[in-house]
Amino acid sequence: MKRFLAFLLLIFSVSCTGRPASNRVVIVSTNDIHSSIDNFPRLATLVEGLRTAEGADHVLLVDAGDRWTGNPFVDIAERPLSPVIELMNELGYDLATLGNHEFDWGQSLLRERLDECAFPVICANVAAGPESELGYVPPYAIVEIGGMSLGVVGLVTNFNQFNRPEGKAEHFDGLTFPDAYRSAGQYTWLADSCDLFVGLTHLGHRNDLTLAQRIPSLDLIIGGDSHTVVEEPVTVGQTLVTQAGSKLAYAGITTITRTGEGFEIDNRLVKLDTITASAHYTRLVERINNNPALLSPIGETAAGFSKRAVQYYAVDAIRAAMRADVALYHGGGLRVDTLAGPISVADLYRIEPFISEIYTVSMTPGQLKGLLLGTFNGNDPKTSHKTDLVPSGLRYTFTTDVSGDATDVVLSLPAKDLYLVAIPDYLYKNYPALDPALGAIETGRLVTDILREQITSGGPIEPDNETRAEIK
Repeated sequence: MKRFLAFLLLIFSVSCTGRPASNRVVIVSTNDIHSSIDNFPRLATLVEGLRTAEGADHVLLVDAGDRWTGNPFVDIAERPLSPVIELMNELGYDLATLGNHEFDWGQSLLRERLDECAFPVICANVAAGPESELGYVPPYAIVEIGGMSLGVVGLVTNFNQFNRPEGKAEHFDGLTFPDAYRSAGQYTWLADSCDLFVGLTHLGHRNDLTLAQRIPSLDLIIGGDSHTVVEEPVTVGQTLVTQAGSKLAYAGITTITRTGEGFEIDNRLVKLDTITASAHYTRLVERINNNPALLSPIGETAAGFSKRAVQYYAVDAIRAAMRADVALYHGGGLRVDTLAGPISVADLYRIEPFISEIYTVSMTPGQLKGLLLGTFNGNDPKTSHKTDLVPSGLRYTFTTDVSGDATDVVLSLPAKDLYLVAIPDYLYKNYPALDPALGAIETGRLVTDILREQITSGGPIEPDNETRAEIK
């Protein structure tokens, strides 16, 4: 199949000639929603407008994974996780793949929610053994739409030392995750059987670019995981690769038009805050957000907190509660960008949506340095070459070489032979730079409980914005 890719800005309007040609498909894509449903009414307006302009049988609505974890009104609703699925069903999503955060609440609940989806969820590189609770997930789908057939393969990230998505190990019992690239290669026959071969992936943008190199028969990759805002279309060979940020800040619009000799594929992103919200979906979201138990106030701030100040407050609270010398927390686990004014129960779960338990380990200065250096110089794009580990009771400074790798890290903390270090269970179980010989004590203390105790123990809380970690 010969493909022609033209990457022109698509103007969202209907031409004066009326309906477009029959051989045209518009794909609306979302990824990494993370329960951020407040923009869903704007997405609904966009989708319904396109269905009116193009014809409903010419618009395909897809999601590239991580539909939950991040908003307590979804994550710990009366029926956990259901609100986002209910909204997606109402809007008429057509297809989705799995993200790593789909597994955050365990396989049993994931299976229950997948069964509630009114759309297929596909993933080619997950295999469920007989002891797993997830069961079968179809690897691909063939979609007949707008006079075209699209062969779509789903993929989920497994680029870590465990060869599985990121998350708690117990959530993946009985599952294996074959290599994403080889798994995609098993479905290249879709390129010959269908008009277009599409990857719906949760691999991260950098890995999507590699996928396009390894599987050149892909016409289009719609990605997720890295939260990358791909404002200008990216091509690798003849493959268009796109991603639409996260938390419904954007939606992707990909238009496929049959030409005389092949296909044109145009792509752009729409910033959803420029769209008028649908009244119907606004009412649905307001109903979800009207949860008195989560809206209940528990404290307030004395001044506005930046994201880093929120992180510092959390690790300080953990260190104090555990009476530890040091506390460390992975930056991706503490998720609120700002905090100001009244603090509600919901804010606790926005700050730390994973319901993590705190472990304590005893570490020498050398082991602390090894953890920091190993994380900085590691291969994970989410943690490497940045001050990922948020400290309390410790300040640290990396020295880097011309390549950007750290050659040393200087620790600033009271001199001791051994430190009691408080860390979340995720860090202990998933960070390869943490010495595996270290034994951990499972304290049973949850981060959200520690934060609630700290916030309610006194008056308005004060931010600390002084830098604790640097790169030189």
